[in-house]
Amino acid sequence: VMISSNLEKRIIDVINDHKKQNSDKGMISRRLTAKKLQDVYMALQRFSFKTEHIEDAMKNTLLYGGDLHSALDWLCLNLPDHALPEGFSQQFEEQQHKPRAKFCSPVSQREPPPRLADKKKKDNNPETKETNMKEQKEMSMKEWILRYAEQQSDEDKNESVKETDEEKFDPNERYVHLAARLSEAKEQASISKQDKDKQGQKVAQEKIRRIQQEMEMLEEHPVFDPAIKSSNQQQKEKKKATPPQPQETTLNLSLLEKPDGTAKEEKAKKKEPLDIRNFDYSARSWTGKSPKQFLIDWCRKNFPKSPNPAFEKVPVGRYWKCRVRVTKSSDDVMTMCPTIVTEDSMQAQHLAATLALYHLTKGQLVFRIVPYFMFYDIFCYLSSFMRNISDTVSSMQSNFLFFIPKSVHQLLPPTYRDVWLEWSDIEKKKEEENKIETNKPRDNFIAKLLNKLKQQQQLQSEKQTKVSEGPEDSWENLVSDEDFNNLSLETADTDNLEPSRNLFRKLRSSSRYQTFLKERQELPVFKHRHSIVETLKKHRVVVVAGETGSGKSTQVPHFLLEDLLMDEGTRKCNIVCTQPRRISAVSLATRVCEELGCESGPGGKNSLCGYQIRMESRTGEATRLLYCTTGVLLRKLQEDGLLSSISHVIVDE
Repeated sequence: VMISSNLEKRIIDVINDHKKQNSDKGMISRRLTAKKLQDVYMALQRFSFKTEHIEDAMKNTLLYGGDLHSALDWLCLNLPDHALPEGFSQQFEEQQHKPRAKFCSPVSQREPPPRLADKKKKDNNPETKETNMKEQKEMSMKEWILRYAEQQSDEDKNESVKETDEEKFDPNERYVHLAARLSEAKEQASISKQDKDKQGQKVAQEKIRRIQQEMEMLEEHPVFDPAIKSSNQQQKEKKKATPPQPQETTLNLSLLEKPDGTAKEEKAKKKEPLDIRNFDYSARSWTGKSPKQFLIDWCRKNFPKSPNPAFEKVPVGRYWKCRVRVTKSSDDVMTMCPTIVTEDSMQAQHLAATLALYHLTKGQLVFRIVPYFMFYDIFCYLSSFMRNISDTVSSMQSNFLFFIPKSVHQLLPPTYRDVWLEWSDIEKKKEEENKIETNKPRDNFIAKLLNKLKQQQQLQSEKQTKVSEGPEDSWENLVSDEDFNNLSLETADTDNLEPSRNLFRKLRSSSRYQTFLKERQELPVFKHRHSIVETLKKHRVVVVAGETGSGKSTQVPHFLLEDLLMDEGTRKCNIVCTQPRRISAVSLATRVCEELGCESGPGGKNSLCGYQIRMESRTGEATRLLYCTTGVLLRKLQEDGLLSSISHVIVDE
């Protein structure tokens, strides 16, 4: 492309100015950012890998262009089986027990090789000579011996592995280990139940189920000692026999509650300044329930078999605190006492009830029932804009009610509502601080990893020879449509197509080609053969759309191949057809080979069609049509950006 020198100078100046402006920003990773690294880190954490293992995997994979899949591969390959999470190790054990498919030779193992057997049978069965000769042709002596030896060695290995496994395996030790894991899983389930973590409960229940199944299998083992099972049951009974002591659930918030401690701690706390507040409210400003009555009603509804909450007044000098005791069940008793003191003992009881409600009703909503006449004015106002609304209002009975969802703290008096919100804010701040503290190692590691990536990129850019960025990549935008149509993208080098043409003429005259041609002519796309080829000669890019099964994937590349080989003026014929999946690339190449009449299959000596996928390539000197996956074409683009050796690219699907 030729342009004027003035325009060229202007463009180069613009590029240089842009480089100067952005040179201070430094190298940044286009592929990996802090967010992407964090996603990989958290995904591996969800798989229950340890932190040090996650960091090792990310260092050894992501620094070299890896992703989550490669990090998982690294962990599964480099960690021992006991260090892998339970799901991974369980799958690994199951795969070990699966028997591998063995080679079944037509000749039994006890029989001698075919030739020795034939000599013995010659005199007795002369009719079997022909069949024996066929068997010898199908399987040579060498192949038979190699396969037989491989089978025998595999059997010996399996027997030795089984013997060593049986020697090492002790069901009693395994049972004790599983019993310990079962108790841990039950503790985890109870913790997640208290935290109302449904996902955690499901995981723990699934873990318990698996462990119990394995323990039942071990109990049936012939070497298993039943005394271990009875000892475990006795331990469980002892744990159940111990009466549950009421535990005081505490929040690490200075305003929420204060657990009972030793006498020394109480003296130290007395020295600290007391948080004295007045929660009095007038009867006129609040017509609803008091916090104490609200707690009693809530416990009656949710714990009907338990007694009412018990309130114990605790004097603090001339001020008051109150300890509340809520019995959820015979095994679950909640006791708590707020740190705030009041001048009135009744206010202290209401404050303790508010704190108990705060713990019991986190995130819950209460539906408040409101009679219709409270909304009567709104309906009357709307009736002036909407038809039939007046009929709706007039037809309402006095017992028509509305259910309005409200949070529990909104149903408390204003003074107790404010302290509820104060506790909530403090708890949220604590959670955020804990989250930041727990995520600090992760964030520091990700920052270091990003710095390493940037340093690597800088070193690579310094090592590479600095090639001046020519403006030829952007020239195309400056050329007019007329100039662009006159351009020819064909390269000077041409292929010698004469051998391919001779081969195609030979294949075309074969009976196999003619039989498949009749099948091809029945496909819907075959009618448009001429229009597709002619359109592609006039335009550089053509889109072919058709229904599934119309023959696009097999026939369109076939049409182009035949047209290019039949046209004597064609200087280049090298067609690439991409497929999204490897199996489709292989199957399509096989089908087109059959249609062309090639007996040797894809990539054979006299085959015009082949395929190339990851780790496998079936191409030959005569190959002119290549089915490949998109990754193969991308690698070709990396090697040759203009694809100068290819005449046509077909992007299928």
